[in-house]
Amino acid sequence: MKMNKPSGYIGIYRRRLIDSQVIRPAGYGKVKFALPLFKEFVVDDGQYLVMG
Repeated sequence: MKMNKPSGYIGIYRRRLIDSQVIRPAGYGKVKFALPLFKEFVVDDGQYLVMG
């Protein structure tokens, strides 16, 4: 998913989520969810996604 934000902006939140063990790095520009079923929660309940 492309977020159309500067890499520095994204990097701050990416680092916070990695430090909190919510996500883990999965290659350049990619992450994996570390919490069981978190991906399904985010995808299935899209009301929590902020796009734009």
